[in-house]
Amino acid sequence: MTNISRRAVAKGAAWSAPSVLVAAQAPSLAASPGSPEPSPDKPIVAAGPGGGSCKLPGESRGQKAYRVEIDMTNISGSVGTVEIMEVTARGGAIAWAPDEAPIFTIEPGGDRVAFYIRSADSANVAMTVTYLVVVDGREYVAESPVELAEFPPCEKSVYSPWE
Repeated sequence: MTNISRRAVAKGAAWSAPSVLVAAQAPSLAASPGSPEPSPDKPIVAAGPGGGSCKLPGESRGQKAYRVEIDMTNISGSVGTVEIMEVTARGGAIAWAPDEAPIFTIEPGGDRVAFYIRSADSANVAMTVTYLVVVDGREYVAESPVELAEFPPCEKSVYSPWE
């Protein structure tokens, strides 16, 4: 008889349900192959799409920009922090919203982070997010390639740092 742990069932359910929901709406953010897996050496990593990514379409919201959500996994058992250091695309760095601190607290198990990046246009773009993690007295830098696929316009209820 094969024993399946509750953790394995929960992990499978956590990954299968969100993918159905994201596919049913519109793909927004996809973690690409090459994203780091959590390990004892790197217990906090980008896990994949947050599901609430959207675009702020130009003049109607004050700035052409994206709201990017990423789920972070934390297997350390301790609270840690993630600082978004750089977002690169099209061969260069993309600026994030002014006056927005790109430092987030990540609870054990994980949290969703949301940040804003400006863009000259609202085209789809592949990017790499570089972030600094501090947890259990250790620091490390990680990179996660992500793909910004089709983005729905942000609902009016979604905060815009430019309004």
